[in-house]
Amino acid sequence: IQTALISFIFILGFFREIPALQLPAASSFMLLLSILTMIVGAVVFWLREWATPAVLATIILFNIFSNSNFLNRPHSAFGMDYETEPAAYKLEAITQTLKAENLEEDRNNTLQILENWRSKFPEDKKPKMIFVTTSGGGQRAALWTLRVLQEAELVSEGQLTKHTQLITGASGGIIGAAFFRELYLQSHFVENINLNDGKYLNQISSDNLNPIIFTLLVNDLLIRNQYFTYNDRRYLKDRGYSFESQLNLNTKRVLDKPLSAYIESEQQSLIPMLLITPLITNDGRKLYISPSPVSYMGISPSKSEGWDEKSQGVDFQRFFSENDPGGLRFISALRMGATFPFITPNIQLPSKPRMEVMDSGLSDNFGIQDALKFIHVFNDWIEENTSGVLLLTIRDSEKFAEIEEKQPLTIMQKLFTPLKNIYINWDNVQTLHNEVSFTRMNESVKFPIERIEFEYSTLQYLKERGLADQEGAFDPETQEILRASLNWRLTAREKKSIIDNINSPYNQRSLNRLKNYEFLK
Repeated sequence: IQTALISFIFILGFFREIPALQLPAASSFMLLLSILTMIVGAVVFWLREWATPAVLATIILFNIFSNSNFLNRPHSAFGMDYETEPAAYKLEAITQTLKAENLEEDRNNTLQILENWRSKFPEDKKPKMIFVTTSGGGQRAALWTLRVLQEAELVSEGQLTKHTQLITGASGGIIGAAFFRELYLQSHFVENINLNDGKYLNQISSDNLNPIIFTLLVNDLLIRNQYFTYNDRRYLKDRGYSFESQLNLNTKRVLDKPLSAYIESEQQSLIPMLLITPLITNDGRKLYISPSPVSYMGISPSKSEGWDEKSQGVDFQRFFSENDPGGLRFISALRMGATFPFITPNIQLPSKPRMEVMDSGLSDNFGIQDALKFIHVFNDWIEENTSGVLLLTIRDSEKFAEIEEKQPLTIMQKLFTPLKNIYINWDNVQTLHNEVSFTRMNESVKFPIERIEFEYSTLQYLKERGLADQEGAFDPETQEILRASLNWRLTAREKKSIIDNINSPYNQRSLNRLKNYEFLK
């Protein structure tokens, strides 16, 4: 029986891309537990009193050899060239990408994009420049972001995306925004695309978790040995590949293109620029991924040589210039910014030592910092050519939340409370940091910066059903149960909760502001 089951797992591994053979996530987990139970039973039966020493010895040996090339093969960024000489990941190499001439060249290139953006509007009126920032939060954030952008585009009568210069954010939010941007681009060339069509909400919210968990069971926990070809290069399949394949399937492959495919569209300002900013785990810097170089995002203009100021980011195009950065699969870039621990693997890039990246939300879950940085770099041009800036922020959490009453804790709860507090308050810490940055920016520039905010909240749902009073007092456990979960699979109830949230009084006020907004002055 044991041999048959293990053989069955290997067979599933070879045919795992056939949807009919993919087990649900819960079934995959139960199957894994069954295998572990059988292994433990077999070891105890055959080795008896030697079972515990044998298991410990096996674990130690596996740990020793787990860093070998055979067992520890990197998870690649599909489309990049791993055969050429890897980029030297050293402080000197980072400094070289931030030379004054590089910053000036990249800034001038973006200035041309800004001029093309300005040419879309009448010369005798100054347009508002819009920055869209969207928070991370898995599929919940992807669906919520798309829902907000659809409604905002509708009430603004097509002015929102036309005025938008830059989209920033993290994780699922940036995936939802990228999907909307691609649909907007296609609407320039295809007549029958309705940006407000509900089918796109169904596409972005389709299940993406089962293939990941299933691949983890039948492939990643074993020895990865299957390859696929993209852009004439071979890459090992992993659960990251499964994530991309399923997302491609869900979205009808509209995002399956190289990063370089967006150069011309962004240059002509047909679509807004979009920055993907995964965190580099080696040193905490951001990796700025864009079709065109944006080295100015990594350091302040006054410290262009980088000797007195530690650079905050690495420009993807310049740093990996010899590794075909433009060939990077765009959907792989999106995954790099949405790499949640254990769900999708951290990507290792072709550098020495290996540069490893993970979720953008660890550094800025709301995209506010990057939007403000861009405004700072180009504030002179913005002051001269626009009537001000509008920051459209899309959050998948409440900005203002009532303070919970602390209950007496058990000993076990006290052990985990410090970690729980860090996790829960990470959102609050970043929000407060962004508030300080926004206030300082608003006070330092000579043009107005306004905000229109949207947020996904279950508080209104509780009020309507008498589970919270008008002051917002509620049972935190009840709200958490009703809130859509943070993963890549949403239930029908969760989807409805997210889609209907646009009708909350808070979000309706934001839509009304946008509807009556003066885009030209």
